[in-house]
Amino acid sequence: MPATLKPWLYALMLLDLGVLIAHMVLGSATGASWSFFDVTRDGGLAEVVGYAKLALVIGMLGGRAFRLKDWSFTVWTALCTTLLLDDIVGIHEQMGVVIARGLGLPRFLLHLRGRDIGEIIYLAGVASLTLLILGLAWRR
Repeated sequence: MPATLKPWLYALMLLDLGVLIAHMVLGSATGASWSFFDVTRDGGLAEVVGYAKLALVIGMLGGRAFRLKDWSFTVWTALCTTLLLDDIVGIHEQMGVVIARGLGLPRFLLHLRGRDIGEIIYLAGVASLTLLILGLAWRR
């Protein structure tokens, strides 16, 4: 690992530790039905910090792609951007419902809902397309 990345890694690890401490002290201790500091809740501190970290990764990958003119970094930047936007907007959840209804998926496989299977199918499609594009970029 390059020495220039170690401070970033340590800072991100400390940030995650801070989120966990906030959860233990403020999230679960409040007894409220919803707390910004509860790591299990949508829209909470952990999710916001995760979005910020992924945005940082996107910025670093994008900068590297621009400096090196390397298509593989461009593909990784696009993938991370897609995943970030997908998670913020909840596209995979909406597509899971659409696929489950379209295919008539029942509850099966370890009590997963049909929409869960639909999400898996959608994300497998996104991953396959990404790997195809990444393979083409790598061959260049």
